[in-house]
Amino acid sequence: MGCLCAGVFVAALDITIISTALPAIADHFHSAYAYTWIGGAYVLANTATVPSWGKLSDILGTKPLLLGAVAIFFIGSLICSVGESMPLFLFGRAVQGLGTAGLITLVNICVSDLFALRDRGLYFGLVSVVWALASGVGPVLGGGGVPITGLAYLLLWFTLKLDTPRTPIGDGLKAVDWAGCLFMIGSTVMLLLGLDFGGITRPWNSATVICLITFSIVSLALFMLSEWKLVKAAVLGLRDRPSSQEEQSVTGHRHIDSGYH
Repeated sequence: MGCLCAGVFVAALDITIISTALPAIADHFHSAYAYTWIGGAYVLANTATVPSWGKLSDILGTKPLLLGAVAIFFIGSLICSVGESMPLFLFGRAVQGLGTAGLITLVNICVSDLFALRDRGLYFGLVSVVWALASGVGPVLGGGGVPITGLAYLLLWFTLKLDTPRTPIGDGLKAVDWAGCLFMIGSTVMLLLGLDFGGITRPWNSATVICLITFSIVSLALFMLSEWKLVKAAVLGLRDRPSSQEEQSVTGHRHIDSGYH
């Protein structure tokens, strides 16, 4: 459980470190749009890829993907550290958001796999405590996120014991609902961009904002249709009605994510 908490600590640490450093970063790059897009690039990559991480873990295994998520986050942190231009820095933030999506999603999956239903509340509570602790110490640690990420990777590598499915890579990739993932990612990105542009860089009644939100709704409708009627290995599995506890869990995580973003 300690190694899983380390992964959550890394993800939460990044949020508070960057929030307190925003004025200095914007001043360093002499960028007027830094305040918006340093957070926006992170949120776009994070929110859009959450369902894909969960589906891939069913095929490739949770531990390999969790290690991959930490590695992606580490690479994003390095890019942000060495980036000398705003576009490169924003690219690093997007890579960090991609890694954080995997960390948070896969840690929750690991807790569900490792512990009985009656004990999960305790361990999810521990995860929340670690998140709160990391949020509090983030401004103090400052740029220490990169070495802490390396430490979290080593802890997960040596201490996390999970069975990995022996699915051939080719068969696993064929089983992924790529169309559903693309529809979901496209819908999320367009919606967030529309809400981000509206009333700030463009008026709400501009063609850009209206088209982004409209096509986001269309992509979401195509995603729901694809999940319900067209594919067997769906991302969300809308054909099978989940139990009431599962419904409450999914709804709760959606509200939590909405609150963060």
